[in-house]
Amino acid sequence: MELLARLDRVQAHLLRDALARHGIDAHVLNLHVQGAVGELPPEAALPQVWIADARDRERARAVLATHEAERRRTGPPSFCGGCGEENPAGFELCWRCGKALPLPDLEARLTELAGHLNAATHRFLVLLAEFDRREGWADGATCSCAHWLGWKCGIDLGAAREKVRVARALEALPAISAAMGRGELSYSKVRALTRVATQDTEDTR
Repeated sequence: MELLARLDRVQAHLLRDALARHGIDAHVLNLHVQGAVGELPPEAALPQVWIADARDRERARAVLATHEAERRRTGPPSFCGGCGEENPAGFELCWRCGKALPLPDLEARLTELAGHLNAATHRFLVLLAEFDRREGWADGATCSCAHWLGWKCGIDLGAAREKVRVARALEALPAISAAMGRGELSYSKVRALTRVATQDTEDTR
């Protein structure tokens, strides 16, 4: 057995589960020492994640790094209004009592996810513009990039044509493109802006 990390109770179990998904046998120990906080150093009272086989050390450290990066990306934890338990960002229900988390937390997560969706859609459009420019769809049978989107991505032909138009328009509108990439503009807003904006006017939106 080899000690991998010291984390709070929830994060320790989440990390153990992540390790298990990668085929790494791990155990959470030291779960009942937190009552000794004050008598022991704070770190010594935290739950510990141990891996069973030291040969998994490097893989386990990679999983830990990914776990920590995800924690930083998803933001701070929230606290249940019912039992006061700490819940990691991303939980809609308290892991201990099952109570729904406070509405402000739910609202914050919705707006955060909306930003992620905007940024992901922007990445899709950037790739789509390159795919169309390089005629990746031209296999001798497919009529256009929009038809390819309908075939491969299940997008309605009218909506697909509009996505191709917006994707190509963004190539000439760097400010709008960058704002969407940061999650600040939705696809519906960008779609409208690309109908009227030029490089000279896009910064006045």
